[in-house]
Parts: sequence; C-alpha cells; structure tokens
Amino acid sequence: MRNIKRFLALIIMFVTVKAFYGQQPFKLVDDSNKWYEFGQLGGWGYYDLQLVRLTYFFDGDTTINGYLYKKLFYDKRDTIYSDPPYIQDSYGYAAAFRQDSLKVYFVKPDSTIENLYCDFNMSIGDTLKYYYNNEYPYAITSIDSIQYGNNYRKEYKLNNSYSFYEGIGNGLGLFHDFSIGIEGGVYLVCFEQNEILQNVYQFWGTPPECGLTTNLIKEKHLKSNNISIFPNPFSETAVIEFPNPDYSSYNLVVTDVTGKVVKQISNIKSNKIVFEKGDLSGGFYLINMKGNKIFNGNLIIK
Repeated sequence: MRNIKRFLALIIMFVTVKAFYGQQPFKLVDDSNKWYEFGQLGGWGYYDLQLVRLTYFFDGDTTINGYLYKKLFYDKRDTIYSDPPYIQDSYGYAAAFRQDSLKVYFVKPDSTIENLYCDFNMSIGDTLKYYYNNEYPYAITSIDSIQYGNNYRKEYKLNNSYSFYEGIGNGLGLFHDFSIGIEGGVYLVCFEQNEILQNVYQFWGTPPECGLTTNLIKEKHLKSNNISIFPNPFSETAVIEFPNPDYSSYNLVVTDVTGKVVKQISNIKSNKIVFEKGDLSGGFYLINMKGNKIFNGNLIIK
C-alpha cells in the first residue's frame, strides 16, 4: 500500500511539473530568436525606390543598473534602384532587452533608462501595453491561438485590425508602431526561434517567401564574419586579421555595449593590423570593418 501511494505521488508530481512547464511563456528575449523584416521605401517620384532587408538578433549579455540584459543587434541591407543599383550594408547595436515573466523591458543605446517594451499578461478589453503604442492606445478585442511549429501561441487581436503575438511582439515589426503611413514600408516577414522559421506575415496578409529575406542575410553573414582577433581577451594589443586580397581601403569602428563609438581607424589598406588598447577601459566591444565588404567581431579587453 505504501508503494502504491509513493507511485501515485510521483505521478501527481510529474503531471504538475509537466503542466507548469507547459504554461511557461514563449520567450521574446531568447538567444535563438531572430526577426526578419522586408519592405520598400521611396519610389514616389521624389526618391529612388529602396528595398530594405533587415534582421534583429541577440548576441551577448550586458549588465545595466544591476539587471542582466541580452544585447540586440541589427543587420541591414538597403538596395537603391539607381543606375547601376547601389547596395548599402549596415550593422549595429539596437537595444538591450530582458524579460521578467510576461513583461519585457528594454534600454535604448546611449541610455541607462529602462522602458517597458510590452506586457503579454493581457485580457480582452485591456489596452495593449506596448512601448510604441502610447500615441495610439489600441484595445484587445479578442485572443486567439496561432500554430507556430509544433506549438500554439497567443494572438492578441486589436481594434485596428492588427495583431500582437506572444513571444514575437508586434506583427508589423520589432520597433514598429501601428500607424501605417507613407513613412512606413518595412514590416516583419519571418520570425525564427530554435531554428524553427515561421512566416509571420501570413498571419495578417499575403506572405512573401521567408527565403527572400533570410537567404540574403545568411549569405551576408557567411561572407562578413571571416575575421580573427588574437589574443582575445587581451591586455594591451591584439592582431586583427581579415580577408583583403586586393588591399582595398577599410575603416575600423569600435563601439561599446551601448552602441557609442569609442575609437576609429581610417584608411586601412592591409589585411592585418595591430590594435592597441590605448585609453579604452576593460570590457566588451564590438568592432566593425567597413569597405568593399563588412566584417564584424568582438573585442574583450582585460
């Protein structure tokens, strides 16, 4: 009888634990998350048509005011349809994010002030708690479920016909409000978590193919991340080496964890330089080599 009681207790504990973990929120702040956006700007007779492919992703941690945040970066490719076409790449630090249960907070670059990005603890009739919703306080009209991979997550439908998604955020884009105007044009197309890629645009419109965005971004990363730094971490000097077979001119830009530019070296025409710490303090830094291609890396100073 005692063994039966123990067996029943184990079953109850297993079911309870399984139910608890099954109720855990989908994490908007997760190392595996990526937001892929696509759209176009201009083309109204005043400006050249510009196609934009943009991705946001987390890379590394930082501590602000005693809280641990994940650093969010952006990777952007603009194509200007001029003659000949002009392609411009940019890469940088977007914000620091942390999630506390169902609430998500973020800190902008060059700031230590924390803002509430969103609160996923919402019910029908509530006003959407979203940082970029202050000017247009839309209300939740219904809550549905959408399939994402093998799971389902909540879709909060608003009284402006758009939606907010559990663990994803705004269906229009990570840093987008709900005012669709002539200044807009770049919207969330695909979202990736744990290598499961979902076409988000199809939840509320006619979907472009995810591959049109992600393939270019992945191709760019394969070409741009071939950079070595040794030693790393270092105390005084490190050797930075990158592919530059034709010895084109490159500019080196160093930013701290807030995105602030702290050092620049111009007109580099070799494939290897000795980087000196100088007056930089110990910590984590992002380096960006800009020229015919873009090369990114991380510096850690002891």
